[in-house]
Amino acid sequence: MTYRSLYVQEHPDEASATAPYLFANQAPVFCWLNAQTWPAPAWAFAREHDLHVDYVDNCWMLVALNGSMLKRFLRAGQAADPNVSAILERVQEDRWYVINEEEF
Repeated sequence: MTYRSLYVQEHPDEASATAPYLFANQAPVFCWLNAQTWPAPAWAFAREHDLHVDYVDNCWMLVALNGSMLKRFLRAGQAADPNVSAILERVQEDRWYVINEEEF
């Protein structure tokens, strides 16, 4: 069986969101998404929108994006997760976010 996790962390700015992963520098979790029903992997969204993908290891990736792009990502999966509407209302345009997706 494959295990997947999908969540978004909130960062104050681009520098924080794009900094290399360090265990000691964990940003707060903004939201959890239903990884089992999410329609497309984050890497596909990143490739489609020319976003940088940072691989922590061969199963875990991070995608940094601004609030506007996070809204696009969330809308793409809104039909698969009923909680997305409430999450969309909390996204701030002037903040940065990091999508964490892991599959093993």
